Amino acid sequence: MMKKKLKAFLSTPKGKLIAAGAALAASLLFLLLNLAGSSGKWFAGKSDLDTLRNDIAVAQKQHSALLQKEIALKAVEKNYRSLLATAGIPGEFSPDTALRGAVEKSAAQAGLQLQSIGAARENAVNSDLTVYEIDFSGGGETAKISEFLLALDAFAPQVFWRKFEIRNGGRGPGPAGITFSGTLGMLMKQSGGKK
Repeated sequence: MMKKKLKAFLSTPKGKLIAAGAALAASLLFLLLNLAGSSGKWFAGKSDLDTLRNDIAVAQKQHSALLQKEIALKAVEKNYRSLLATAGIPGEFSPDTALRGAVEKSAAQAGLQLQSIGAARENAVNSDLTVYEIDFSGGGETAKISEFLLALDAFAPQVFWRKFEIRNGGRGPGPAGITFSGTLGMLMKQSGGKK
């Protein structure tokens, strides 16, 4: 008798709807219990919140560190671009002749005597730039050496010092015994490099 009433109820639209809802609820409960593992993963506890807060703090520190690195890299890129802008352009002049001329002209202006001057060495920095360096030595008074350095500083294209040494030449005390030696460099754009 109960089976007949149940069958009659389930044959009505309202009964079908209730049966489908019950089957859906049973399926969801089954999936929730079997696939989720435990209900603890659905609701965060204090330790879970603390872990998430710590993870957020670590991520914020990493983000700040990356921003600092980005700022530093942008500064390096800006410096590189300014160096590239001051570099000599191939074909305008010979780097060897220009370096030798800069040293000899500056020494002559200052009234210094050069003891030796070498040939320029070429070293590629990257695909855009090449460094040319020249070694030289000489002697004279401190004031004349200062004039020499100022004259080299005004030279275009810009030159830079790899090293510069001033020492007492051992010929006795006073300005006559001062000698100097140095390595002067110049940046040149490579012919295939950026303009």
